[in-house]
Amino acid sequence: MTGFKSPPSRLMRHVHATILKIDSHDKYHQDCLLSMVQLQRSLASIVNEPFWGQVTSSVDWCEINYEVTPYVAEFFNTISSLAMAIVGLWGSVLHPWAETRFHVAFLSTVAVGLGSVAFHGTLQKFSQALDEVPMLYSALAFAYIGINQRYKLSRPTRMLLGSILTLHAALTTYLVTAFEGHYQFLLFHLSFGTAQTYALYQMVQIYRRRKRRNAKDNAVWIFERGLLCYFAAFGCWLTDMLLCEYVNPGYPEAMLPLNPQFHAWWHILISMGLYNLALLTLYERVETLHGQGTARMEFTFYIIPYVRVSKPKKSYDTFDK
Repeated sequence: MTGFKSPPSRLMRHVHATILKIDSHDKYHQDCLLSMVQLQRSLASIVNEPFWGQVTSSVDWCEINYEVTPYVAEFFNTISSLAMAIVGLWGSVLHPWAETRFHVAFLSTVAVGLGSVAFHGTLQKFSQALDEVPMLYSALAFAYIGINQRYKLSRPTRMLLGSILTLHAALTTYLVTAFEGHYQFLLFHLSFGTAQTYALYQMVQIYRRRKRRNAKDNAVWIFERGLLCYFAAFGCWLTDMLLCEYVNPGYPEAMLPLNPQFHAWWHILISMGLYNLALLTLYERVETLHGQGTARMEFTFYIIPYVRVSKPKKSYDTFDK
């Protein structure tokens, strides 16, 4: 029996070495894939001492840190974040009669804006969560609105959907706050991107239905304007993330004399886009409750659209939230 021990032992050592080699090879390719997106920049002011200390967030955007003031890490990204808070506040104030679900969506956008101010102002891990977690909640709120409006859900089904989305929010909150580095970045954008894409898909289906019925519908062209802003914002985000070395003069490869601050433009354009997209579902909801022709698109200061209810058949207060 002793003569048979050696061959199996050599075989097992060979198999074990092969597995280790495969694991190492997979880990190498995984790390290469994640490192294709540069999350930490080396751009920092040589004049101002950082008030908030070293960067601890999983991502540092394409703006020279503490260039304008020692108290704000990314000045332009911080100031532009206020656009989201302002737009969310407008949405809630201009539609006081709207149902709770719309106020939740608008006010969660306010939270996103304020959290984004904290994040870009400090570039700390704790403030990054203040930005990203409300983004998840906002996307889920708009997904809930889109699903409910498209499928005309009953009260029990709405309660079930709300419970599922709440559990999803709790899980994703844990995932994006428990992990760090590239994995945190990947988990957050997968969670947020999936929720936002699904919400947008529901809105597009409502838009297509309305356009087939009436191509000159006010809600249709407002949605189209929002969609244009949305994709322009996404282009700015991608450029800032992937082409920073070519647009920021802090790098020797830069082709521009000044940094266009694409991430700041992302804040402004995505705020405008999401607000205009949300108006479609609000417009549709009014006509569902009060009848076709009861919703009107009007403008504050001639540029800010909002939905007005004309001659409602009954009060919004009588409807499910």
